[in-house]
Amino acid sequence: PKSNAFSDFDKDYLINNLSDIIIDLSNFIIIDSSLLRFLVDLNEIKISKGFCLVVVSPNNNLISNNESFVLVPSLNEAKSYIEMERIQRDLEF
Repeated sequence: PKSNAFSDFDKDYLINNLSDIIIDLSNFIIIDSSLLRFLVDLNEIKISKGFCLVVVSPNNNLISNNESFVLVPSLNEAKSYIEMERIQRDLEF
């Protein structure tokens, strides 16, 4: 997939949406550098707004050398991670 995997509308929505986001890359074999840069930027924006971005990828090598991502192997684990994050925010941890 190329950097146009997300339309401009999708990018604006993802950036401005005040919620946690799960991006499922399970069907991706590789991602290009511009898409990776967008995900890094989106992750930083979400964290700065008090939310999280969780990337689903059963292939741990898809996004390598990027420790800023929450990377999980399944959609169920992504949902569980966000539930735990919400509980921590509610308890003000």
